[in-house]
Amino acid sequence: MSYPGIAAAKGTRVDSAAKHTMACRVSEAIMMCWCNDRRDPRNYIHNHKMKFCMHKNDLVLNISQPLNDCATLMFACKAYPTVVSNLAEMTAAWRLVIKWLYHASGSGHDFLANKTYIRSTLVPMVDQNRASAVLKVGSELDKERLICELTNLPYFTAQGYSLGLAYASNLSGDTVGSVLIGGMQTVMNGHFDCCAGQLIQW
Repeated sequence: MSYPGIAAAKGTRVDSAAKHTMACRVSEAIMMCWCNDRRDPRNYIHNHKMKFCMHKNDLVLNISQPLNDCATLMFACKAYPTVVSNLAEMTAAWRLVIKWLYHASGSGHDFLANKTYIRSTLVPMVDQNRASAVLKVGSELDKERLICELTNLPYFTAQGYSLGLAYASNLSGDTVGSVLIGGMQTVMNGHFDCCAGQLIQW
């Protein structure tokens, strides 16, 4: 059952006449990397499908490109751009690294230097148990998961706003959904907050 959003219910929805949409696919591979079940992640994201799916009015991020060239997952350019609309069950250490990367990168040159640092220095430090205190890595399984997350770190870019529901696993249903890439629309903040007047590069 589909319920109206807050804008439709209160009569405050803003819609533009011209809309530019694009079909995008939720990345099953990334979501399996970001979930807690390491033994059977595909069934796990299917059983918790509403937690991992792209909901209507969510801000959608494009992850078609890897951040570094050491990725072990496929980031192939296919017919549909690969996207996510939430960070699923990503580890706290991974979130800390992401915050550092975007906070400490004041310029393009800093961003390139920091992303290279993740690949060339941080991943080997985690592997050799030299970053456990800072990133609070516990067991050997936590270490392996963090190395997988850091190695397959995507390059996040804004894609648009979701116009419908798309699942993370093809066991749950359609993994492709429409994303508004141009036009006006009233939305609520989801996993990625966006305020009125905030600048976003599309």
